[in-house]
Amino acid sequence: MAKKKNYLSTIMVIGLIILGYLGLKIAQKYSFNKEYESTYNGIILTQKPGSRGFDDLYL
Repeated sequence: MAKKKNYLSTIMVIGLIILGYLGLKIAQKYSFNKEYESTYNGIILTQKPGSRGFDDLYL
């Protein structure tokens, strides 16, 4: 009985890890699309290379 309970808890932990990973990926995709589709109003003062291939804009 103890081994069966141990397998069940292991499967539950693995399932929670997978669900957490998928949830973070979905949230990341939504956040990226939201930033990509947003608009900015102002005059660009400087533009510097930023992280992950995006430029930092200073308005």
